[in-house]
Amino acid sequence: MRAKAVEGIAMMRLLRRPTFILSTVRSGSTLLRCLMNSHSRVCAPSELHLGSIQVRVEGEHGQLAMDVHDLPIRELEYMLWDQVLARLLQRSRKDYLIEKTPANVKIVPRLVECWPDAKFIVLRRNPAAIVESIVANGHTRPRALTVVTEAVIRLDEVALHLSAHEITYEGLLQDPRNVLAETCEFVGVVFEPSMMAYGDFDHGTFEYGIGDWGKQIRSGRVQSARRVLEPAEPELLDLCQRWGYYTDTSTVAPA
Repeated sequence: MRAKAVEGIAMMRLLRRPTFILSTVRSGSTLLRCLMNSHSRVCAPSELHLGSIQVRVEGEHGQLAMDVHDLPIRELEYMLWDQVLARLLQRSRKDYLIEKTPANVKIVPRLVECWPDAKFIVLRRNPAAIVESIVANGHTRPRALTVVTEAVIRLDEVALHLSAHEITYEGLLQDPRNVLAETCEFVGVVFEPSMMAYGDFDHGTFEYGIGDWGKQIRSGRVQSARRVLEPAEPELLDLCQRWGYYTDTSTVAPA
């Protein structure tokens, strides 16, 4: 897309420079969004599932009207997405918006098309720990392995084409101050120490379907990392090593 076209689309949007957290499920994205939402200038709401928000034009006259005014369904949906996020940012009376729905990994090209000035944060976690978390929440291990395998591959494919800020869940737990400071710099704000005590701020409801809902996130503080044993399944171990876990050269401790 040419620079002038990109600039033109960005100028059409109400929301400027949104940031999207891209991750698999059970990767700590709710913790990251709560920490960032605790910043005085950052609005990070619970999951919005933009890909599920669709527009339908009924009747030939309605379609003709949209055609005459060069408003295809895709652009109508983008206008609605933009309005939703811009309205939430306006309500918050803050300056920057961060959105973290894991399913956004499936619609990254559309997010870029809607907001050419969008920024992206790629959040990774030990795949073995993700599997354990999914199983702990009532799913079978084979199902968890399938979900994680598909998600890891998709996230890698997406990240390959983005100039994104990359962090790990383990790094966030081990050194939250520095990770948050670097993330704030990427977003365009100055780190505030008060962000660390995210329990002192209102982050809306913690409910299944729009983010994490468990005891740890409700505690209001960053928890210590939990060590996860090397997985027995060769395919899962391959995924872990793909992301730098359980390797002799890894600088990221499994947790």
